[in-house]
Amino acid sequence: MNNPYRILGVEANFKASALQSNLNKIKAYTIAETLDELVFDFDFPILGSLKRSEESINEAKASIDLSNDKIKHALFWFYKGGSNDLPAFDCLKDGDFIEATENWKKVSSTEITERNFSAYLNLSTLYFFKSLENGSINKNLFADALNLKLKFLESEFVKTFSNSVADSTYKKTKEELQLLFIETVNQNFVQKGKIAISDIIEILNTIPFSSKLSALKLFIQEPINKIESHIEQTKTKRKSNPSTANVTGKQLFQNTQKELSALKTVLGKQDLKYGSIADKLADEILQCGIDYYKKFRDSDTTDPGSESMNCLKLAKSIAVGATVVQRCNENIEGLQEWINDKPEREKQKKILTDFERVKNIIDEYDRKSDTIANAKQLINSARTSLANIKSVLGSNDELYLGLSSRIASDAQNMVVAEVNSIQSVISNTYDNVRKLSALLLLKEKVNEAWEVTTMIGNMDLVPEFRSRYNTNKSSLSNLRSQLSQIGASRPSGGGSSSGGCYIATMVYGSYEHPQVIVLRDFRDNVLNKYTAGRKFITFYYKHSPNWVEKLKDKKTLNKAMRIILNGIIKLLK
Repeated sequence: MNNPYRILGVEANFKASALQSNLNKIKAYTIAETLDELVFDFDFPILGSLKRSEESINEAKASIDLSNDKIKHALFWFYKGGSNDLPAFDCLKDGDFIEATENWKKVSSTEITERNFSAYLNLSTLYFFKSLENGSINKNLFADALNLKLKFLESEFVKTFSNSVADSTYKKTKEELQLLFIETVNQNFVQKGKIAISDIIEILNTIPFSSKLSALKLFIQEPINKIESHIEQTKTKRKSNPSTANVTGKQLFQNTQKELSALKTVLGKQDLKYGSIADKLADEILQCGIDYYKKFRDSDTTDPGSESMNCLKLAKSIAVGATVVQRCNENIEGLQEWINDKPEREKQKKILTDFERVKNIIDEYDRKSDTIANAKQLINSARTSLANIKSVLGSNDELYLGLSSRIASDAQNMVVAEVNSIQSVISNTYDNVRKLSALLLLKEKVNEAWEVTTMIGNMDLVPEFRSRYNTNKSSLSNLRSQLSQIGASRPSGGGSSSGGCYIATMVYGSYEHPQVIVLRDFRDNVLNKYTAGRKFITFYYKHSPNWVEKLKDKKTLNKAMRIILNGIIKLLK
């Protein structure tokens, strides 16, 4: 529509005299300020309105100064070859597109010759115009236009064409002219967004011409640039907002499919340039899936499995290089395992609070002293959380059994530690009073230990610890049986069923001291017969070992107590 030949009002192979004549007219109309009224035969109003100006005329003259530019613009304008073209030109002047088309189609229906090659050129030019007439590309007409022009440019009459448009000094091979034509198509149709690269590559692949491979490669840099641009945009979006990386990755795949397909068609899958851009694209789509997964893998509301897997598989579908393919496979395999583990993860989420509580309890009691009381508190503190974990995971779950056994093991260690500590005192003490006090304390603690050990036995335990527990329980049972004899018979003889008089023994220094015997007899023969007396005996034997431990080194207090006991014994006698 704005071809310089049209603005100057001449055909592509104009005579110099014809151009000069037109320029003279243009000048006259310009002076008269009636340039808008000027009409030439080759204006062809059917192509759309044409408004000339001094500026457009000067630009038109400048754009066909060089032979190469003359040829380039001539390939998209009308060529006056002979009498065969005149009827069609008349139809275009009258606005009859169909009749003009039919005239040239008849002439170009046979093999290309010197007489009819202009029909190929002109019909192609008309098809180019008509393919864009409605604002959107008509691919069929555009394909016909390309086919006709390239068929001519493949013919032996190219030289005739170039000599008549330029001059005999213009030396270009038909392959070079073909590339000039394709470059112009690329600049004016593809790069301006009138037709997709993938579409034109598809069309060119159906047309046989000498420079096809080189011509197709003219289109590869543009799709490479577009793909790289999309990759950089996606990378920026992914890093700034990984929560939408799944959508960003899919959009990248969709936005580059035509370009990547075009590259694959032109270069082939084995081409290094194709492999490089395909792998770069696959790597970014893969990273989108990875980042989306990382963002939501610990989420309670969003499961990233399916969306991430979609990105990973899209990446694999276009990856070429072994490294990128392997990376895709490894991530797909790892993600699939994560997806398969979903039921287990759901369980873990349900027990997370209780698991943390048990862990904190273990840490808390690790810092406490090893006592039977703490062992009991440890078990009771963890009981509810362990029960909750058991209800979710089941009694045979390894994690549950491990936690339960850990609590049980820590509790058992505390019990053993305190019992061993008291036994060590007994073994290393030669003071009868201290030894007696420790022995009675051991009896009390062993009974407490038995209670805790029974609690441990009721817990769910791993087989290995259950075996150690049974061994410990058996040892504790034997010790408990031995200690049960203390208090059932008088040390060094005697028949009292109530045990020794701890404070009296401390005061007089011997269990067999005459004064101690008097007090034991009073206990057995008098106090033991009455309810109140028996309660007193129970109270006394519960607390007297501790009193003895606290008072044994206080000589003044012991002396005073001895005086008091002597008075009491005198009354009893």
